[in-house]
Amino acid sequence: MRAQSEGTAGDIPDYEAYDYESEWRGRAIQDRAERELVTRWADRGGSCLELGGGFGRLTLALELKFEKIFMVDFSKRNLTKASERLKKTRLIRASIDRIPFEDSTFDSVVVVRVLHHLPDLAGAIEEMARVARDGGCIIMGVPNTSRRDGLTGNTLVACGPQGHKIYAAPISAYAHPLLQRVGIRGLGLFDNRLGRGLRSLESLFAVDVATSSAWAIKPQIFIKFRVRKGGPRREPRVICPCGSPVLSDRCGSCGRSYGKIIDLTQPPS
Repeated sequence: MRAQSEGTAGDIPDYEAYDYESEWRGRAIQDRAERELVTRWADRGGSCLELGGGFGRLTLALELKFEKIFMVDFSKRNLTKASERLKKTRLIRASIDRIPFEDSTFDSVVVVRVLHHLPDLAGAIEEMARVARDGGCIIMGVPNTSRRDGLTGNTLVACGPQGHKIYAAPISAYAHPLLQRVGIRGLGLFDNRLGRGLRSLESLFAVDVATSSAWAIKPQIFIKFRVRKGGPRREPRVICPCGSPVLSDRCGSCGRSYGKIIDLTQPPS
């Protein structure tokens, strides 16, 4: 194993060759448990940002709780699938190492099953704290590493076939001076061979959620933070690479136009 702290363009996997939706086939119990816990924890109303939302698995449930919702992902394939199922979410193609919003913009920030792929974990948490409003919440869903010995920082432990790097970090690595931890829960009681065999009994998700306080024995943990900082509250507006806000489907400064998916990874035409 070797520790990593900084990412490069080479750290981005081949997302377009990876069918993330297939990862959730046969995992209805886990899927339902995560949707239940995340939507229960997220602050109702206002605005929400989901990072690395993939094909909109959790986003679809979050849409029911928020007036304004934005989802960022790097995979065009995922975002295209998300656009077919989501009703009001504004979809953005971008890397989350620099979230394309102003400071103090969102009431809730949600990031599930993403942070363990990032080499610069501290930088990602800094960005989430930056775009969250004072009094808002941040919900992180990450692998439970409490049984791993010797972790002192974000450590590369594996690499998938599409270039997906997997990192492990101690729970203490998710702390930040502006974030107060207010809850920790665990899920995954049925995210295994037994659970896949029982997938028709989706109602078993309630057992997993009801026992989520026993997080130490669950493979996936969810941490909720309350944001404590000052500063003005801003309305969510996507920021174009030129630095100006995107108004509807066009940048108010450089005039660059965007489609249904705001793709911030493409150079200006």
